[in-house]
Parts: sequence; structure tokens; C-alpha cells
Amino acid sequence: MWLDAVEWVRIGAVVLAVGGLLLAIAACGRLLGARRRRSLLMGQRGVETLRGLTWQQFEQLCRELFELQGFQVTLTGTSAEGGGSGPASGAGDGGVDLVLQRDDWLGPRRFLVQCKHWQAERVGVATVRELQGVVDVERATGGVCVTSGRYTSEAHAFAERAGVHLINGAELAHQIQAAQAGRTRPPDD
Repeated sequence: MWLDAVEWVRIGAVVLAVGGLLLAIAACGRLLGARRRRSLLMGQRGVETLRGLTWQQFEQLCRELFELQGFQVTLTGTSAEGGGSGPASGAGDGGVDLVLQRDDWLGPRRFLVQCKHWQAERVGVATVRELQGVVDVERATGGVCVTSGRYTSEAHAFAERAGVHLINGAELAHQIQAAQAGRTRPPDD
């Protein structure tokens, strides 16, 4: 049985209405997610409140901070919103939790970020080496390792030689305070 033009128009209208509704729901979800992340950022009062976060909240907080610094941020790994493989896909983070992208006068740049929400231990050189290895394989512009704690002296020494930017809990708290006051800046490149 063939449909006449009026029935096709009705079907098209229903499809458009359903599609529009789905887009509106998706947009609301993104806005609510951004508001939740921003409330994480605005609720921080120092290193101790950072340590009170779950590791998922810590990654979300880092995401929001880098977004405020002008990066397009993709969350990877088990708390990501997608599937696939590789450092920006969400199928296990492979040593990378966030992918930062930004185009500037130097061209497109991509940084890989490892977030370590460690409360008791210091982040060691093995974590920084792993990140640098992924940066090399993925041909990223650079790597950033963020922790709520501190780094070992070996991690600092390797990061300096390899060009990996380390952000410890105190520096992260300082950057969060700057973002809360409306003064954000990207990490040094």
C-alpha cells in the first residue's frame, strides 16, 4: 500500500518533532553536567576539599578547570561519555584521563592529561614515564600530570627532562582559586 503526500508530510513532521525532542533532552543533559562540574569547582576551598572528592569528581573538576582555561576537553577512560579505543575514546584510559585541544597562533595543539587523586602516596616516576610514553606514541604536543597530592623527587626530575608539566595539589588549589575569582590562564607550555 502506498502512502499519499499528506501521510508522508505527517510522518516527516513526527520524525522532526521526535528528533527535536531528543536534541533538546541532550542539550539539557549537557547543561546540567556543566552546572554540576562548575559546582564542584566553585565548592573547592583548598587541598583538603580536593582530597574529599571521589576520583571521578576529581577528573570532572580538572575537566572544568581546563575548559575555563580555553581548552576543548575530552574525558577518557571509565568515566568518559563515549566508546571506542585510543586515548580520546573512552575504552580504558591507557594512562590518559583528559585530552585537551586548542587552536592558537601556533596551530592546533593537543595535550594529554593524567589525573591522580592520591591522598596518601606521592605520585612516582612510573606514572610520569607512562604518560610521556603515551604522549610520544600519540604525537601529542605535551603531557600534564595533575594530582591532589605531591610528586616524588624522581618524578620531578624526569618530568623536567621530558617536558611533562606537573601540577600538585597546592598548585591545583591555587589555579582553582584563580578560576573562582575569574582569573584563569592555561598551564605553561
